[in-house]
Amino acid sequence: MVHSRAGFRTPLLSAACIGAFFAACAERGNNRGAEHKRDSTVAADSAIVTGDWPAELGAAFVVPSDTENLAVVLYPTTAGAAGSVGASLTLVSSSGDTVRRQVGLQVQDSLHCGDATIARLTRATPLSWSIGMQSTAAIPLRTDSMDALSAADSTLYSAEMARLASAVNAEQPSRFTGLPFTLATLRRFRTDGREVVVSQVVRRVNQEADPLEERTMIVAERGTAATERFTSVHGSRSDGNEDNTDHFDLLAALRTAHGTLLVLAREKPTGTLFEILERDTSGAWTVKWSRSIGC
Repeated sequence: MVHSRAGFRTPLLSAACIGAFFAACAERGNNRGAEHKRDSTVAADSAIVTGDWPAELGAAFVVPSDTENLAVVLYPTTAGAAGSVGASLTLVSSSGDTVRRQVGLQVQDSLHCGDATIARLTRATPLSWSIGMQSTAAIPLRTDSMDALSAADSTLYSAEMARLASAVNAEQPSRFTGLPFTLATLRRFRTDGREVVVSQVVRRVNQEADPLEERTMIVAERGTAATERFTSVHGSRSDGNEDNTDHFDLLAALRTAHGTLLVLAREKPTGTLFEILERDTSGAWTVKWSRSIGC
């Protein structure tokens, strides 16, 4: 699920995968983790599913491919179940914009992306969307990006995220120790009287032959007072050469009767890990569900 690394990226299925998928379908006649994770794990072909699906997200959940009007079905996790799901989905962007669209589900292609089902949108989408769900119980939250920050806020958030990233990285030795952090991406929103930030900070070793970089994803929260400091509630780190380092994205923030859900993507050279992180009404954060896709 590799897409261009320039700018904001959503987890995408390669055009080569899509082409091979339809070719294979024609030939066959159209047959086809984090510390808080729970222990219930199911292996299905090359995909790994962990935890319990949040019922508030409904019976179907998809992410975009890089081919227009095609999507990858994250849930249900089997092609047979996906094929029985109704066709109306709400498409949501990372900023919280929504649009309603009808989809038709294609059959599984077991040779690409493990057991992931392909969905076809029956109409063009007017926005850049990051998730699609069949649910009325999860309400998208509006989020701001770095572009909305003032110069003073940008300086403040950069310093705070660097401080939190240092704590995440302090537990493991790193060749990047002592190098400055750069704030690469950030989205923020408010829920339950708290400000929540999802950010990605980067450190680089700019050697000519083999440039190296370290990327750290931080989920942090604080009260609404501007002087209050952030507390980290979730974090991940990846390092290596700049072509093989994992990239992190917030795909959506959603409000439910049981709390707030964040849909996170960690794009790896070998595929993409999707996580659903929940902040319940008591303020506790847990990883509710995750799935890895092999492309």
